[in-house]
Order: sequence, then C-alpha cells, then structure tokens
Amino acid sequence: MKKLVIVLGLLGAALPAAAQQPALRIRLGADARTLDPGTNRDAITDAIQTNLFEGLVAFRDDSSVGPVLAKSVAVSEDGKTYTFVLRDGVKFSNGAPLTTKDVLFAWQRYTDPKTGWRCLSEVDGRGAVKVTGVTAPDDRTVVFTLETPSALFLATLSRPDCGGTGIFHSSSLNPDGSWREPVATGPYKLGEWKRGQFIRLLANEHYTAGPGPRDGLTGDKTP
Repeated sequence: MKKLVIVLGLLGAALPAAAQQPALRIRLGADARTLDPGTNRDAITDAIQTNLFEGLVAFRDDSSVGPVLAKSVAVSEDGKTYTFVLRDGVKFSNGAPLTTKDVLFAWQRYTDPKTGWRCLSEVDGRGAVKVTGVTAPDDRTVVFTLETPSALFLATLSRPDCGGTGIFHSSSLNPDGSWREPVATGPYKLGEWKRGQFIRLLANEHYTAGPGPRDGLTGDKTP
C-alpha cells in the first residue's frame, strides 16, 4: 500500500528519507487547524480528517447515508430508537479491536461541553435532534434513543464538519483528557505533523475495508 503525504507550505520543502517512497503529495493552502475531530474545523481540516476517522455511518456519493463502522442500522417503528450493529474484525490503527465501549467513550467526549464539539447543539435538543440516551447491550450493539423522531439524525452523525462523529480509541487522549493524536479506524494513520510544513499520513496496516466498492466515504477505502 502506498503512503499518502499531504505537504503543507512551500512546494519542494525538504522531507525526511522515509517520505521518498512512492507517495501522493497534495499541496494545500493552509495547515490543518487540529486533528481533534469536529472541534476547530475548516474545509482543509475536514478533508484531512476524513482519511483518519470513520463513524458509524457516512455519506455516499449521492448524499445518502450508508453504514461504515456499523454493518446495519435499524430504526424503530416510532422513529425514536436507532440500533447500530458493529462490523466484525474492525481494528484501530494501534491494533486494538473496535467495541461498543469505544463508541460510548467517543460519544461521551463529543457531548461533553468542554470538548467544544461543533455539533453538540445539533443533538442536545437545541437543534432538530435530542439524543436522550445511548446504551450498549453487548459489545457489538449500540442503541441511540431520541426524544422525538428526526430524519436528520443519521445525516448529522455523517457530516464532515461534525468530524463524521468519528470513533477514536481512548489512547487518542492524554491522561488529563486533552487531545493527543488520532488513533482511529480510517484507511490512513498519522505519521508526522510538522505544523506549517506538512502532514504525513501513512497507510493504516490494520484498516478493515467496508463492504462493497468505495462510494463517497463508505465502502472499500483501501489505500
């Protein structure tokens, strides 16, 4: 698998020897603001993060929502309960298996006002959706309960400006709870970030492709 290198700043800047292998170099107009998903974002930041993070669902090319880390999504008849069943065999870039504990951990952090998640107001009742509960009856199933039905719930989870509500491993955080670096399930992982110069993303050797061909941010995104 090839490495993806995103070089920021001056074209032709010197790179370490490790970057001289086959790579895709993309010149961007500015540095990423952060790799903490859905917090301090802009279009460039969103584009970089979509290579690192995956959520339960994501947008297809036609703007419909499809499963990513979830292999299925079931909606109750009253439209207020969403049941996600996780795909088997998915691992984080550190090799740890994905479980529902990771989904609950990420959601708890997203919905902590101290995190500064851009889309908190979209799911806490100030917007169209109010999530009243998230539970994990087992290590493969996550259940979200809404106060009232909303056709926007899955789309909100999928939005790139929300960081795709990407699921990350607890080792992404420092002991004090602050963001450290992304440890996620996407097709790439962070190699090196020299602020103002370049971000090097490496193929994630633990990436497990979703079913079917790539379709937007769903399907097989193997580097």
